[in-house]
Amino acid sequence: MMKEISGKTPLILKVDESDNQGPLGIRVRSFLETVKMGHEKHQKLEVKELQEPYPVKFTKEDRKEKIALVPNTSHAFCRIMTAALRGQGIRAVALDIGREEAIRLGKKYVHNDICFPAQIVIGEALAALESGKYDDKDVAIVMAKYVGDCRLTHYGALLRKALDDAGYDHIPILTNDDADSHNMHPGFKLNLASSVKIAFALPMIDVLEELLRKIRPYETVKGSADEAFDKALNLVIEGLEKSGVLGARKGFKKAISIMKNISYDRTNLKPQILIVGEYLLNFHPGANHDIEKYLEENGFEIIEARMTDVIRKTYFYQDTQIKEYHLNKPMDQKIWFRTADMFFDLAHSLTDSIAKGHPLYKPAIRMDGLVKDSDPIIHHTFDAGEGVLIPGEIIHHAKHGCKYFLILQPFGCLPNHVVGRGISKKLKENVSKCTDSSIRL
Repeated sequence: MMKEISGKTPLILKVDESDNQGPLGIRVRSFLETVKMGHEKHQKLEVKELQEPYPVKFTKEDRKEKIALVPNTSHAFCRIMTAALRGQGIRAVALDIGREEAIRLGKKYVHNDICFPAQIVIGEALAALESGKYDDKDVAIVMAKYVGDCRLTHYGALLRKALDDAGYDHIPILTNDDADSHNMHPGFKLNLASSVKIAFALPMIDVLEELLRKIRPYETVKGSADEAFDKALNLVIEGLEKSGVLGARKGFKKAISIMKNISYDRTNLKPQILIVGEYLLNFHPGANHDIEKYLEENGFEIIEARMTDVIRKTYFYQDTQIKEYHLNKPMDQKIWFRTADMFFDLAHSLTDSIAKGHPLYKPAIRMDGLVKDSDPIIHHTFDAGEGVLIPGEIIHHAKHGCKYFLILQPFGCLPNHVVGRGISKKLKENVSKCTDSSIRL
């Protein structure tokens, strides 16, 4: 970018875990020599105005004219987001799960130093455009936005560059960022009603997926669990889209009945394995190459981390940090973080009151309970990556008999690399003390 603005040559340094500083010193000295040579040749630099980075906007008119394509984190979450967007008048469509073609396109148009989740969600959007299923003049792309230590902060910028490079510079982008700090989508902002819908629907899909994982390895009719789950999920999503939270609640009641009617035999229980780590890699079967299917086929019952906690954790951390460290935050922020966290508790309570009708359901541990045992490893206010969710989930399930744990870490995700890899030794020691048993990570 510096070169585009003024002709200057930027210095880019890439470092890894090695403590060998020799190559780093060579690159710095080479850079200095390059700059010196430019000065000696009296090279003139042309200063230019920085161009608008997002010239294509999603406008109010686009609400009626554009189909908004929604890539996947998990397909269930993708459908929740799609339903919420439709509630705001957006013609949203949930994309199919991206696999090899999405990965190929993501790696082609997103720099390889960028995290793998960014590559596959952007690749999904590009694969949809390349498929010919949609007219690229009539679509927009929905991309998640989060301001923090995660590269999700920059997914919009990465998507913009990928679209431009792939020949789709006319396609606008919209995000869940209500501030829209870069003015990418002046015609749309995710409203409070949509946020409430998402918060209440998340625990419902977590329950349905939990029941699916408890039943599918023991189903007496092959494929019946997946078939029932699809029907159950459709009821929740349709209810959410038509009638908001009340519609989702009504659909969820019917969904639990559907899951109760699946025939299964859990007489001979299989060993359990908990999957934790970076959340997209956990929930996206194209990204993790169907790891759940592989493990089930090899004799395991899967326990999966909960999407609700992944979304809730930001509000929980912020609220907890404000209370415990007396942070000087604006009052509206304090109220928002506290209120959002309370909404998730209400959503949990509503879900539990209905889900308890299924004999296999056990109320999920809430965030405040989940983080209590993590303090010796990571303090409960630590919010990088998945933060306390990784040690918290592992310790909780180890206490309930689980001995096998899989921490999925995508390439290029520094926060989760630190948390997932950095805690493993301390985690094993702690779990052994708590449970009097060994675990396998």
